[in-house]
Amino acid sequence: MKCDIQQDVNVEGSEKEDLLHVGFLQERLFDGGAEMVSLRSADFFDKRGVTSTFFVSEVDKAEKNRLPCGEIITLPHDVMSYDCFSDENVALLSDEINRRDIRILFINAETKYVVVPAMLRQQTPRCHYVYWQHLPPMWEIINKVAGKAARARMSVGRWIEVNLLWRPKYLFQRGRAIKQLREVYLRCFRSVNGLIVLHECYRQEWIRLFALDSEEQSRIYSFINTLPINGEAKIEKKKQIVFVGRLSLADKQVDLLLNLWRRVAPRLPDWELRFHGTGRVENMLQNRIDKYCIPRVKLMGYTANTQKVYDDAAVLCLPSSYEGWPLAIEEAQNNGVVPVAFNCCQGVAAMIGEGEHAAGICVEKNNWAMFGNELVRLCQDEDLRARMQQNCMEKRWEYAPGVNDATWKTMLGRFNLRWPTLSSEK
Repeated sequence: MKCDIQQDVNVEGSEKEDLLHVGFLQERLFDGGAEMVSLRSADFFDKRGVTSTFFVSEVDKAEKNRLPCGEIITLPHDVMSYDCFSDENVALLSDEINRRDIRILFINAETKYVVVPAMLRQQTPRCHYVYWQHLPPMWEIINKVAGKAARARMSVGRWIEVNLLWRPKYLFQRGRAIKQLREVYLRCFRSVNGLIVLHECYRQEWIRLFALDSEEQSRIYSFINTLPINGEAKIEKKKQIVFVGRLSLADKQVDLLLNLWRRVAPRLPDWELRFHGTGRVENMLQNRIDKYCIPRVKLMGYTANTQKVYDDAAVLCLPSSYEGWPLAIEEAQNNGVVPVAFNCCQGVAAMIGEGEHAAGICVEKNNWAMFGNELVRLCQDEDLRARMQQNCMEKRWEYAPGVNDATWKTMLGRFNLRWPTLSSEK
């Protein structure tokens, strides 16, 4: 694959430079799992004496006050658009990157917007650009189908529109759409110094999908999303099932989870379901709850601190149509909450596992009958729940801070940068 930039190759014996400043380019400070990863990464760097600067499209005073460390610069144009690298954004990025001597800029945006302009790279020769992909490669294809499926659920007319008009046309054009998207991915990959994916399975998928050679493979780094291990996780739980995340139809399928609860609630008379999160469909969900008098279900709204949620809950439901490496599963396992999720991606399968060491239940994708039966079985079988809870408490150590240290050292070494030590080690 032809690469548009001069790649960094560390020369044996060459003097490495200190890493003192990194940047994060993303739409908002606080929005979802990807943004949480950026904040935790900034904290990781801060403990090592490295300053972080966030280049964002939108920010308000409340968000600034919540930022635990780092600095904020607001860009003129939206990151989640083709204006991500507009002339105005590039001018500001170039000035600030050079003034602050930012050595790595981590880019958190949709792939189609991440083509770093040659002008920006030329104007910032000391900066290395790294695309941090928080979803599986080619996820856009799945998202398009999931979005249409969600639309079809809204009414009979929309079902006809999607299934009789859109779907045949899409199936006819799908091959061309995949080819075009593949070219977009290659342009992105050629314009950056490195690519971070969420697990080795996604690294292998990149290699397979794009037939990467050995040099190109060396520029893809697998980083597990880490989190602080809760040494005081509560084992005794209430009979609560929770959903934690954005309330949306296409990817999270919260409307179908509510429908499922309506069917299984009579079999779980002592249990309740709580939705923690907000979204445009919140009113629709509440109207459905009221219309059908669905018992023991609550919409809890936005929860800034989810620790109390995980302290009380026994089970997490994640019925997504697609994911990358969902932080909700990590956080649940870290607190002894057993997840039940669709096997919608390799990441979820890797997080939950299988057999006697399974840290949760992984259900065949979109098999709602099986999802309901497994949820009921888990709630009714205390021994099964206790065994899986123990597996969760063991699994969480795979997400402990420090598990990525060797990969960080490899990437920084390629950029000829010195691994920053913890302040306590200096």
